[in-house]
Amino acid sequence: MECPVKRRPLEAFLEYLRFWIIVILLGVETLLAIGHLTVTRSTPGVLSPDLIDLFHMDREGNLPTWFSTSQLLRLALVLLSTAVLQIYRRINQNAALIWTLCAGGALFLSADEGASIHEMLGTLVGRIAEEAEPDSLLHRVSFFPSYYWLLLYVPMATPIAIFLIRFFWRELHNGRVLATTGLIVYLIGAVALDFLEGSYGNSEHHRLMLVVLDHAITFDPFLIEELMEMVGVTLVLAAFLKYLLVLDNPASAT
Repeated sequence: MECPVKRRPLEAFLEYLRFWIIVILLGVETLLAIGHLTVTRSTPGVLSPDLIDLFHMDREGNLPTWFSTSQLLRLALVLLSTAVLQIYRRINQNAALIWTLCAGGALFLSADEGASIHEMLGTLVGRIAEEAEPDSLLHRVSFFPSYYWLLLYVPMATPIAIFLIRFFWRELHNGRVLATTGLIVYLIGAVALDFLEGSYGNSEHHRLMLVVLDHAITFDPFLIEELMEMVGVTLVLAAFLKYLLVLDNPASAT
């Protein structure tokens, strides 16, 4: 008869800590969503512009930006810890290299979110395209119906995302569904909804209306987009924290 694996006090504490980290992150995301809805649906003139900018999810340098930046930084630290632990325990050197590269990618996304790198690159591409010769191929870029940064990021992100989904599915075992779901949710928010926002909305509006089968559907693109990015990263973080516990004590995976 196989004896059940006895959980060590440190392992039980880390699992408890992981649970509350995820609960707190989801709680903060809920509060940020409430703050955004409050300032965007308030009567014009009641709230000060500074207060609106502080909570509006389509503004920069505010609370939602701070949270997203710090969340991606936490993800980068967890990924780096995964790589270090794999090297220390001599588990899989090749996988450790991939985890390190993933940590670098998360760190770049954190910097991109905080410094608006993609928006600056998009503005640069748009200006170059608009100033190009009218008959040139480069000038045709100016007719792209959404944000120009998508032309730079999507071709690079697509093969990387496919590779990461396959990698997570092979490496994470119990957490692979959670990590894959989180990555897909994040990409839908960061790419698909951002495309819709750039095509049909702007920073002066917080609701878009699409007509589907003769029915008007109204939604807040900024709220849904940012929430999907935040929740997606939280799901990925939950899976990786669980994977760290498994690396620290392989018997806990059984």
